[in-house]
Formats: sequence, structure tokens, C-alpha cells
Amino acid sequence: MVRNMKFWNNFKDFFKSKASKVSAVILSGLSPVIWPDRNYENFAKEGYIKNVIMFKCIDEVAKAVSSVPWRVFKNDEKGDRIEIDRHFLLDLIRKPNPHESFNFLTIKSVAYQMISGNVYWEKVGPSTGPNTKMIKELYVHRPDRMRILTDTAMGLIIGYEYEANGRTVKWDIDPITGEGDILHIKNFHPTDDWYGLAITDPAAREIDTFNEATTWNKKLLENDARPGMIFSVVGNLSDQQFEKLEKTLKEKFSGYGNAGRSLILEGENGTKAQPFSWSPAEMDFIEGNRELARRIAYAFGVPPMLVGIPGDNTYSNYKEARLAFWETTVLFYLDSLKSELNSWLFGDADASEIYIDYMLDNVPALEPRREEAWRKANEATFLTINEKRKLVGMEKHSAGDVILVQASLVPLEAVTDPSTDGDESDEDLEEDEKVIIRLRRLGYNENEIADILGRNG
Repeated sequence: MVRNMKFWNNFKDFFKSKASKVSAVILSGLSPVIWPDRNYENFAKEGYIKNVIMFKCIDEVAKAVSSVPWRVFKNDEKGDRIEIDRHFLLDLIRKPNPHESFNFLTIKSVAYQMISGNVYWEKVGPSTGPNTKMIKELYVHRPDRMRILTDTAMGLIIGYEYEANGRTVKWDIDPITGEGDILHIKNFHPTDDWYGLAITDPAAREIDTFNEATTWNKKLLENDARPGMIFSVVGNLSDQQFEKLEKTLKEKFSGYGNAGRSLILEGENGTKAQPFSWSPAEMDFIEGNRELARRIAYAFGVPPMLVGIPGDNTYSNYKEARLAFWETTVLFYLDSLKSELNSWLFGDADASEIYIDYMLDNVPALEPRREEAWRKANEATFLTINEKRKLVGMEKHSAGDVILVQASLVPLEAVTDPSTDGDESDEDLEEDEKVIIRLRRLGYNENEIADILGRNG
């Protein structure tokens, strides 16, 4: 009993050294189940499903992120990265679960994070035996069905709860290390301690206004694409006459099928019809819709030019817009995924031992940056061949740890090394003779030496 109490006291002391002092304050008096304060289903329906701009923005980002291949690496004793061609994580990337590809999991992850501000990954492996840390499957779950479970005394997350179709599944999380089978990736939220901020939140007014404007335009088309008419009848109409007039207008003169039909009205004392007038400001709804679309695109980090919105002059051409999109938005989600997945999959293990990373070698949008890197590496005169190869993403070469002189492209030590290994003194020789002697020591023949010194021809 004393031994158990001692262990418990040590455990509490360890916990105190790990926990923030504000953790228990945040949860004080709250329910152990933390619920999000927003309606994800409404965000998904009104935004992603109904709003073409929001859909296109999320679709662009998710497809771009998912198009990048992933590999498994480790670092050698010199810190150089080496690709691993056989590892269980490679099998996991090729087929994360029986029903979905890693490409589709990435699309779901990015889309969920952009719509709701939260995304949840699950890893599945043996629960017993020597391979409990071996991951066999990966899944991405709907964020609106997941709840955070907390310990109100400790002020830490102790698990997650998933509810669907009247059934509930729970996962335990180590409250100290945070290790568990669920990974919660979220956006920063300034007023929520547990859930991330959906991009849909700050863009909600623009999305709602755009949807209303689209509905208004649709209704206008249903009514001949003209403003409403004012019908003036001289004298009074009976209820029967009024209903007949209203029915006639609705059945015979409204809708795209009756567009352009002439309108004939009659009355005992005369009938007049005139359209509502539109002011120039009211006629400018098309440009107003474009401005709303631009603001929605900016919220999701997509240059308006890429989603077909005209009139945006931020970038001079499509190529620049595409490059900026990758550098400011796509790479952010790729870096976030890499950091979160590595931390979750490997826990406290040394990150240099093994890790996953994405490959950008074949991304057409980043070609200008690759061309610039090649140009800088080629023009640098103070780097070794291997340092230049590293700059452009190539592997080291066994004979590449040398610096070449730009003029003659020979090893730097061949023209600067003052040491000698023979009885012959270099002090009284001309500079060319010194160079010749050193080149001979390096194994160059007479013709090669003549070419280097520019004496042939």
C-alpha cells in the first residue's frame, strides 16, 4: 500500500511538471464532453454544396495537396536524407485502408479542415502482441460527428467520441503524452480552446450574400429577366376579376417559356402596365457578385484568377497566380500534414531516424522556382559540386566534394595548394610552371594540361 501511494505521488509530481497551470482553469465547472459551437452541416450545405466559389476554392486546394507524392526517409550520421524503399509506412501510403487511397484521404482531410476548421485521422493496428505499434490502416472521419472528452480535474484531453446512427465509439488518449489512435488537426481559433476556426466563419456573410444574389438572379430569369410590372386598373376590380388577372399573369406570362410574349390587358375603364425602373446602382449587381466572389476566394487563400473571376489584377498572369497559390496555400497544408502526421505516427521517437515527407519535384506550378534554384547553383563559384547538387535536390556524388574554378573548371586546390611532395622547389618557377607541376601530380596528361592553360589551337 505504501509502495502504491509512493508511486501515485510520483505520478502526480510528474504530471504537475508536464501540465500547464491554466489547463484546469479552462475546464473548471464544464462538462467532460466538449461540443463545438457551430453547425457544420449548415456550413457544408450552404457553402461547399451550394456556393460555386467556395466549392471551387476548396476543390483547388484539396486536389493540389493530394497530387503530391509522399515518401519515407531517414537521416544518416552526417544529417543527409536517405530515401527508404522498404517500410510498412510505404505500404500504408499505397493503400491506407481497403476502401480509400491516400490521395482521397488527403482530399478529405484538407476539405474537412477548410470547411469546419477540424479534421480527425485514425490509425488502426494490432491491439495485442509484439506489433502493437505497427499501423495497418488509416482513416479520416467527419468532424461534426467527433467530440472531445476531457478530465475536468486535470484539464487535459483524455479521449474522443464518435457518434453516428445512434451508436458511439470512443478512443482513449494518454493525458500526459497525448498519444492515441486519433489525430486532431485544427486551425487556430482565438476564442475556442478545443476546436479550430472554420474558414467558412469569417467568409460566412460573403457566402450568404452571394447565395442570395444567385437566387435573386434565378428568380429574375424565371420572370422574363425583366423587373416586375406595375398594373394600374382604372376603377375597382372585383375579387373574382383580381384573381383571374393574377392567375393569367402567372400561367401565361411568367417563366422562361413565356419570355418575350406580348401582354394584353383589358378593363371596362382602361388598364395600364409599366415596368419597375432600375437605378444604375441596382443594375451593377454583376460586378457586385464578382466582388463577393473575390472576397470568398481571398478567404480560402486562392487567387481569384484561378477560379475564373475576371477583373483581378493582383497577378500579371496565370503562371504567377498559380505559383503564389502553391507557395502561400498549398505548401501550408502540406507542411501542416507532414508535421502533424510525423509527430503522431512516431511519437517521442527521434525524428531523424525515420519520417515521411512530400516530394515537389514534378509540380509544374513550381517550375519557376526550380529554374531559379538551378541558375543560382550553376552561377555560384564558392560552393562544392555536392553543395550545388543539394541545392537542386540531387543526391551527393562520390567525387563531388570539390570547388571548381570558374575559368578553367579544375579543382581549386590544383591552382591554390602551395604544398609540394618532391625535391623540386616551386619558389623560382613561373606561375604556369607551378600549375603544370600540380596538374601532373593530379594525373592530367600533357594535352589536358595544354587545354586547361589554353595553349592548344
